[in-house]
Amino acid sequence: MHTFFQRRDSVFPFSVPDRVYALLIDDEDGEFILFDAVDAEFFDQIYTATGFQVQPGSWRSHIDRARVFAVEINASDSVSAAAAWLKSHPRDTLPVWSEIKLTADDSGEAAIYDNISGPPVRASVSVKAVSIKIQRALQLATDLTPEIKSEADVQQALPTSSVEEIFVLDVGQGSANAIVTSTGAVIGYVDLGAGVLADIATWPPSMGGICLWHDPIVILTHWHYDHFHAANIYSAAQGQTWIAPLQTLGPGPQSAMASAIASTGPGALMVWSGTGNLRAGDIELERCTGPATSQNRSGLAVWIWGPNGCDPILLTGDAGYSDIPNLKAGRTAASLVAAHHGGSAPGTPPMKASVGVPRVALYYGFNNSYGHPLTSSLHALATASGWSIGHPGTGVDERRTEDRPGGAGGGGLGHIRLNWAKHTGSPHSCVCGCTLDPTQ
Repeated sequence: MHTFFQRRDSVFPFSVPDRVYALLIDDEDGEFILFDAVDAEFFDQIYTATGFQVQPGSWRSHIDRARVFAVEINASDSVSAAAAWLKSHPRDTLPVWSEIKLTADDSGEAAIYDNISGPPVRASVSVKAVSIKIQRALQLATDLTPEIKSEADVQQALPTSSVEEIFVLDVGQGSANAIVTSTGAVIGYVDLGAGVLADIATWPPSMGGICLWHDPIVILTHWHYDHFHAANIYSAAQGQTWIAPLQTLGPGPQSAMASAIASTGPGALMVWSGTGNLRAGDIELERCTGPATSQNRSGLAVWIWGPNGCDPILLTGDAGYSDIPNLKAGRTAASLVAAHHGGSAPGTPPMKASVGVPRVALYYGFNNSYGHPLTSSLHALATASGWSIGHPGTGVDERRTEDRPGGAGGGGLGHIRLNWAKHTGSPHSCVCGCTLDPTQ
């Protein structure tokens, strides 16, 4: 596991590099921007001898020796320079691949992380597009195509046991969902994330473990840190088979995670490069059709089909509703894991189902830095799609992972149960000591 993801017993200020190469991996125009970065001098040192002639995916064999960083500029920071920088650098003016010059500065606009849990060092930044030669080298070095598997192989890897319910797990400001059979076996996860960076403290202190007893597959909707970091907290999960979308990865923490999964054994990382839908048993993957430059909107959505022809439960990941073709075409959902932590999501949510036990689950961390869920997103669920939104209150459909025994953000766990039946289901029981029992 790369040191970026390892818990540190003691924290000391670190020196920021003079330059990094970075991919812009997440943003909300005017609100925040996030770069996935690597020390430029080290990258150059690796590839200068070859004239930057790079084999696809070769960076994964070098990255564990590299210093990697997350570079975030967030308007919610107390540093006033951050909001001013975002205002003067609209998203559409920034290059996808950047060379960023860094100068340590306590009042700087950027928070530089050399570890997923921080704390960051602040710096002033100067962002410009990398040269064509370096961009080509970065694209090839981080390329996931060597990990692409055939659709037949990906389909065969999906479990075919009947699914009884979904547990939307309380992992703070992140996403993780367990796929559970009628016997209580966890046969898969859709994302295995956790709160990261400025939201590291949203991780629930009562979370004692995840269940790997039945060799679950992990379906990664997209490559953002908060959708995979629980597999660093519980590192044995990296040894599971992972199905992930083909996306452009940054040369920093994203590539480090891909390397960790791929290195656990042949076939551990199965990249699906296809479009449309792929189904085995009750699990159906759908490739989202949002802009390729948005990892949120171009990854996977997952439909979990219920018994007796019941409508499926939809797990959106961070995609917008309009990015999911079957939803846009009118497919209905029995229950919904709301898009993007209850944040911005283009399109119209599915209508509330008229049968079963329809619920809309909102996954986010208490007191998170993005202000999720957004009032506008809750309003859209209620006005456009008929969900009963009025939390807290009786008769409402919404459930929120921040709601824990003892109160919002308290010491318990806010796992949410989604199923098709009118009973609450039996508690999840397992000899492995995991803490996945739903509380709501």
